[in-house]
Amino acid sequence: LSRDWLLNGFIVLLLPIFAISLYYKLGQPQLASGIITPANNATALTNDEEQPSVEELVLGLEQRLQQTPEDAKGWWMLTRTYMALGRYEDALQSVERLYQLAGDQADILLLYANVLIVNNKGSFTGKPLMLIQQALALEPENTGGLWLAGLAAEEQADYEGAIVYFQKLHPLVKEDETANQQVEQMLAQWQEAQTGESTAGESLDKGKA
Repeated sequence: LSRDWLLNGFIVLLLPIFAISLYYKLGQPQLASGIITPANNATALTNDEEQPSVEELVLGLEQRLQQTPEDAKGWWMLTRTYMALGRYEDALQSVERLYQLAGDQADILLLYANVLIVNNKGSFTGKPLMLIQQALALEPENTGGLWLAGLAAEEQADYEGAIVYFQKLHPLVKEDETANQQVEQMLAQWQEAQTGESTAGESLDKGKA
């Protein structure tokens, strides 16, 4: 499994266009675990009127945030939308605004870390790792936090640490077949790498003897 694919697998950024459209048209739909749930009056979108394009929806959200810059939910959605569209630099500006408004929440810290990682070409070093650690301090069993922490440990070739994080993650994703399979594959890969390092070390010690 490629590292980039695994990183992108964590990103909870596959925001349905329907959700963006709800926010654009209805203003303040409810958020549940970072995912938009349609308000009762979502039937406003089920008529035969022509729906706006993705570009129009994003523009509408940007304009709404110019008028209501303190709307943390809007910045959350805009950041996720930019990431889904590959507009990573825009996502960084958006998530920084979100962090200023409501940065003491684990999911926001992890979203910020993820945006930084993508903009840093996949590197966890520095601020991304700090944000991940802060998120896990708030929510030790946050699945996204454990996922990113495991990948961060792998980046440092700390396979033991990566295994610890993913062993904590494993029972939390049992109900998600895809995530469960990914976690098991990564655990197997890291355990193999750890065994290889141990074998190499033993061989080196014998050679010195």
